[in-house]
Formats: sequence, structure tokens, C-alpha cells
Amino acid sequence: MTAAALARSFAVGGAVRPLASAVLGIAVALGTAALLVLLSGRNPVVAYVALLAGAVGTPDRVAVALCGDGGFLYTANELATAVRHRIALVAVVFNDGAFGNVRRIQAEQYGNRLIACDLANPDFLRFAESFGAAAERAKDPAGLRAALRRAFARRDGPTLIEVPVGAMPSPWEFIHMPKVRG
Repeated sequence: MTAAALARSFAVGGAVRPLASAVLGIAVALGTAALLVLLSGRNPVVAYVALLAGAVGTPDRVAVALCGDGGFLYTANELATAVRHRIALVAVVFNDGAFGNVRRIQAEQYGNRLIACDLANPDFLRFAESFGAAAERAKDPAGLRAALRRAFARRDGPTLIEVPVGAMPSPWEFIHMPKVRG
């Protein structure tokens, strides 16, 4: 699935964060309040572990972490914590096989001299299942919607949804937005 196709198919509630809007839209449709922690280009490792803490503090909400494969792997061992303590948490892992932002910056700003940005990923489904977590792979937008609905219905532990993607578009135009006032 291309990043552009994924973004177009999930343009539910706004252009800046179309995927987050889609996840929230599905949560609202299911009558569920969602707690979202988005992957940040400045700190890619925070989404899953921050949401793990947030899910413990708000057990009545569905927790959804949107992660890149590289950022998720920094703290993927925390799946064990979520399983052990039966924390209902959904990790959507966008797998492009690289530290995507680092790879794009090296390609664009350093003449495509790529150093230490490609990953040797595990099979994310088998990895999550080895901890006892539920796991699914969504290959298209409809598959992701269905996987999210099933994950939101699970309240007895974590779910990992892997989404294989190609190179993602740059997030910087949304992170470094111009001032609106003042």
C-alpha cells in the first residue's frame, strides 16, 4: 500500500493528520473514546511507551499508538509488560523497513548517501504473538479499518497491527507550520 493511497482513503476528519482522524472516527463510530499518541518526528520512540502509561491511567478508553517500525522497535519489548498486566493497547506499526525520516533526509540532503537507515525487521506478527499479544497485518485501508475494529473490541491485552508501506511523505510541513496569530 502506498502512503498516498493510505492517506487518501482515511481522509475522515482533516488533512493534517488524516490517519489519526480516521482512527478517531472509527472509535467514535464504535462509541469509544480514543486516546491517541502520534509518532513524532523528533522523538520516534515515545509513542508506544507513553501510550502504555496512558492506557494504565485511563482503562476505560481505547489506546492507539501510531508508530513507524524503527521507532516501535526501540521499546517493542514493552509488549511483555502490556501482556503481563493485560493492558488493552493497540499499536499500529507502519513498516517501511527503514528509519523513514532519516532515510528521506539522507536521500534528499546528502545526495542519496544512505548510512544506517535500513532495518532488518522481525516478522512483526510472530514477534507480537511470541509475547502473547494479538497481531494482524493490514495490507489495504479496508483491512486496516477491520483490524482496528477488532482491536478496539479486545479489552484483555495488547494488539499489534502491522501495515506494510512504501516510503512515507515528509511530515515536516505539518510539524513546522507557519504562525497563525501573533
